[in-house]
Amino acid sequence: IRPEQKYTIVDALKRSGDIVAMTGDGINDAPALRRADIGVSMGTHATEVARSSADIVLLDDNFASLTATIREGRHILGNIQHAFLYLLAFHVPILGLALAVPFLGLPLLLLPMHLVWLQLIVHPVSALIFEDHPAPPDLMRRPPRDPRAALLPWHQVLPSLLSGISLTMAVLFMYWTHLGGTVSYARSGAMAVLILGGLLLIVAEQAGDRPWLHISVPRTARFWIVFGLVTLSLPVSMLVPELAQTLQMEPLTLRDWGEATGLAIASVAWRAGGTTWLTTLSR
Repeated sequence: IRPEQKYTIVDALKRSGDIVAMTGDGINDAPALRRADIGVSMGTHATEVARSSADIVLLDDNFASLTATIREGRHILGNIQHAFLYLLAFHVPILGLALAVPFLGLPLLLLPMHLVWLQLIVHPVSALIFEDHPAPPDLMRRPPRDPRAALLPWHQVLPSLLSGISLTMAVLFMYWTHLGGTVSYARSGAMAVLILGGLLLIVAEQAGDRPWLHISVPRTARFWIVFGLVTLSLPVSMLVPELAQTLQMEPLTLRDWGEATGLAIASVAWRAGGTTWLTTLSR
């Protein structure tokens, strides 16, 4: 068929609401390649005009590469979404505690050094752990994503927001109930709940709406190094005298470590069975 006919076919499909991919390698394919949502040309045998008009160039001239490309694109998008949802969930308690504690007339919980500490935790986690998260096994069995959909759909945002709110309440409870002693001791308990809950948020956001038992255990050294350093920063901040003095914290008793761990688990682990019901409700 003629170049203008190819263009007309692609244009008609797009006007009917379809997402159109067009493959071609010749000069006569260039208008349709440009008009298509995704133009695909060959890398070896295609003309320069076809390659310039296309969005994707197959360097190996193998159509099977399209499947691998789609899989990689879905994987990258999923990891970006999980990272943003983690950032959202973890920043809810930071913002909530900064506002709620003064409003309730309690001594300040988060000092400037604590905010620096928390930012040193949240950004390496979102940048390194979620970037390295393996693709779920059903990735290519999922339906195509609506190109008009938001980067973070509401049905994904809602569980993360609720996780952040429940973690905020758990931290406030730990802080308020231990203010009978010193402020620094109550702060240590609250920070323990916040950071342990933040570690559980990693698992929750990686799982999404799937039960936690269905997610694969990361095998990369990067994950365990970051996860281990974040976990280790908590006792070090209480046991090293210089750090404890700077952060105005004290070592916790074994009983209070157990209470902090229990509150952190209770605030996030409600998502362990999956949030399909919440996803359905928010839609």
